[in-house]
Amino acid sequence: MKQLTGMPQKLLIVFFLGVAGLFCYHYFAGYDSSINWNVTTTAETETFEHSTIVKGPFTFSLEGSKYALAESFTAGPITRDYQRDGAFLLLMFIGLAIFLTTATYLTRFWFILIMGAMIFFIISLQLPEIQLFGFSDTSSGAAIVTLLIILLPAYVFHAFATSSPYALRLLTILGAFASIALFSGVELITLQEQLISRSYFGWVILSLLFLITIAEDLIFGILYLITRSKGGQGNALHFSIFSLLYLTVWGLYYANKYGYLSIELTFFNPFAVFILSSIVALWALKHKAYLFQGLMPLRMVYAFFCSVGIMVMAFYGLAFFRGNDPVYEAFHYFILYTHIGFGVMFFIYILVNFITPLVQGLQVYKVAYRNQNFPYISARLAGLVAVAALFYLASREPWLLYQAGKFNYLGAQAQTMGNDLLAKEYFSQGAVYGQDNHFSNYQLGYQKLQENDFDQSNYRFGRATVRYPSPQAFINYSGTFAKLNEATPALVSLQDGLREFPNNSQLLNNLGLIYLDQGKLRQAETTLLQAESNNEWTQATQVNLWRVKPFDKEVTSFKESNLAVKANILAKALNTEDRISLPLDTSNLYPSYPLHRMAYLTNAAGYFGSEAIAGLLERELAGPIEESTYWTAKNAVALTYYQALDINQAIRSLHQLALEATGEQVANYYYQMGLIALDQNSPEMALSYLDASIEAGGDQALFAKLAAALEVSFEQGLEWANHLTSLDTSYLSVANSLAQLENRENLEQGKQLTRLYYFHEDYQLAELSALLSTADSSFAQNFWTKASHDLLTTGNFDRLTGLMSILKPKLPPQHTIKARLLLALQEQKPLPDHPASRLLAAKDANGLRNYLRKNPFDEPMVLHLSRELLRWDPSTAYDVLVEAIDINKRSVALHKQYILTALEVGLQSYASDALEKLETITTRNDYREFEQRYLTRKAEIDAESAW
Repeated sequence: MKQLTGMPQKLLIVFFLGVAGLFCYHYFAGYDSSINWNVTTTAETETFEHSTIVKGPFTFSLEGSKYALAESFTAGPITRDYQRDGAFLLLMFIGLAIFLTTATYLTRFWFILIMGAMIFFIISLQLPEIQLFGFSDTSSGAAIVTLLIILLPAYVFHAFATSSPYALRLLTILGAFASIALFSGVELITLQEQLISRSYFGWVILSLLFLITIAEDLIFGILYLITRSKGGQGNALHFSIFSLLYLTVWGLYYANKYGYLSIELTFFNPFAVFILSSIVALWALKHKAYLFQGLMPLRMVYAFFCSVGIMVMAFYGLAFFRGNDPVYEAFHYFILYTHIGFGVMFFIYILVNFITPLVQGLQVYKVAYRNQNFPYISARLAGLVAVAALFYLASREPWLLYQAGKFNYLGAQAQTMGNDLLAKEYFSQGAVYGQDNHFSNYQLGYQKLQENDFDQSNYRFGRATVRYPSPQAFINYSGTFAKLNEATPALVSLQDGLREFPNNSQLLNNLGLIYLDQGKLRQAETTLLQAESNNEWTQATQVNLWRVKPFDKEVTSFKESNLAVKANILAKALNTEDRISLPLDTSNLYPSYPLHRMAYLTNAAGYFGSEAIAGLLERELAGPIEESTYWTAKNAVALTYYQALDINQAIRSLHQLALEATGEQVANYYYQMGLIALDQNSPEMALSYLDASIEAGGDQALFAKLAAALEVSFEQGLEWANHLTSLDTSYLSVANSLAQLENRENLEQGKQLTRLYYFHEDYQLAELSALLSTADSSFAQNFWTKASHDLLTTGNFDRLTGLMSILKPKLPPQHTIKARLLLALQEQKPLPDHPASRLLAAKDANGLRNYLRKNPFDEPMVLHLSRELLRWDPSTAYDVLVEAIDINKRSVALHKQYILTALEVGLQSYASDALEKLETITTRNDYREFEQRYLTRKAEIDAESAW
């Protein structure tokens, strides 16, 4: 035998321990790391009271839409990290290189034996399948070349370069492996997949041999700890107690595993025991030196042991990482069998041969492996028989699981090669051999999910939760139940999952959402709070919590939250009467998920009423968008313009929606336009819009039309009330109440105020003062809005001044600012602090035009300010009126002003056309009166031009 020189034994041991640590890490990390979580956001559209519109005794709600988001978890496919797969494969082949390097020091017999095994290993790789080195798939050339590249250097070092150092030999064999990978002529991933799937049973056999080597060493460790000191009292008893206790734990685990007992050994883990056995076996090699005398030196034993351990642990580390559970479940069974079989036989071997020395307190561990009456080899053979008995007693289940693991690797290889049909067949075989294994069933379940075959997908995910479940399998099991509209099984499957994974935030989150759907808000909140405490990488649970928990006015986390959380905070805030001060934050809009962004902007539009938000929403609407989201967002834009007092844009946006929509939506958009016009004191336009809503089938517009008709004239309103009574007798009480208002006598206080609202011009200021003294501030503001509009439109400034002095104690200053501005203009006094005042002072014609364009329904402002503009910028005054009558098409006052202004700027043909339009929207007498005024002014202008 050659002298083994230059072998870095300590470095090799450190490497072995490092791979053992990697094995432990991937075991405890769990295979579910290979399945990514996905967050699915769903949006429910809910209505809220955007604005309240009060007209006389009538109150209407202008409803907006908001989004309430819910975020649930789904699990994706089993993913691949080819680089980490390659790292594990590299470790396995480094271990193999160390093994082959060490074998070059063996005698010829053992060297040839190992090289023969290597030949069978290389042939088992079926390298022609991937056409290695360019050989066809029917040629043996690939296998022959590979054998030469690997075995030739090994033979040279064994037979000729016998004095070569260990490091040179190892680097040469590693270089041979590398040359195959680099010059194979196939993609590295293709080669990698072939090596993983086809070398499979080689590693399995090696791992079973390794198990046989280490299975008894914990019993030896107990023997060492008890007998390491001479003269110990009761060594035999202590050894027996601790060994039997150890073996009893294995026995209980076995009995529980096979259903003989129902006992959970939560503290006991076979894989942890495997690592401990491996480390103890490595330490115990020096005490087994007698067994290798004449065969190989102890340094060589260390090298072989570490190299095999590295290969085995890297192989099962890859299985842990890939989540190929049949592989490590089968290994788990053999850990169980070997530790019971060899452990029991070694215990008997010690007691039979060394009971007397144990009683005498001698250091038995030093002679444990020497020749005895009951030979050590007999104990090993007996242990092997015990393992075989346990294996066949289990109906060879571990071997079937190993076969399932092979099919799983083959299926994954087929997936990588793009052959999904073949992959499906392999996974189906894996599911047959490894019944209820997670990997096969999850793969099949996800394939069926992609095909929308929810029944089969549900079945497969259910099977994946049986043996080695993952939270992802439970999530998708529940999710497919939900797709099948089976709410109770969906809930139960999540509860089952939480029994396996008690603090899993994804399971808790989805369970909380089911409670929410069932209306169990307290259970939903409790569950989601528990999920939030365990969730670190997403704010999905916070999104859902804002669906169920009471609104907290002290929202401290708003600024730090993502858009989805902010959207739900705003959705909750929109339902509260007392608005709190939340910051309008648009800094995180991009990049973000489109649905998050759209929900946030839609809810922010309703909450803040900012034109900036409306602009951002319109920007989103310019891109591709789902249809229902389009209608909701577009409506939010219109209502935001209304809230920001840009009535022009609000009406235009709603009108465009009405033209694009169908069915009930058309009626709703016209209804909203009618309420806005009514709120802005344009009852004629309100009637026009409400008629369009009624024509489109909007029943809610029937009652709103009554309020609008009463604003136009009491007689018209009463007539409509009687019409409503003919349609539905429930309106009879309303019609009767209105009829009583025609006579001012014998009316109770409330009805007196209602009559005052509609007939205020019939009352003297003194009467107004007496009646209004009993009114509350709400009625006072409502009354002032109507009366001041009427008086400003007709130019009755004296009565306006008197009314303002009566109501001043009941009105906030901002309610009278418009009247005070127009009074100051009329009387040529200093203007109050108003946006229009600054524009007038600066004679900013374009600024005034932009200001007046926003609300063409505000007749007093448009009339009076356009007259001011006419003095120093007639062209802009004309443009203002053109834009006003384009929206406020039924305003008699605005049309009259437009006609006169058109005359002033020399557009007589336009004035003539507008005069014809006026005839269709006013009374005959009013038209004749204005026509005379028009003709007179036209004649004056013609005369001035002729002169």
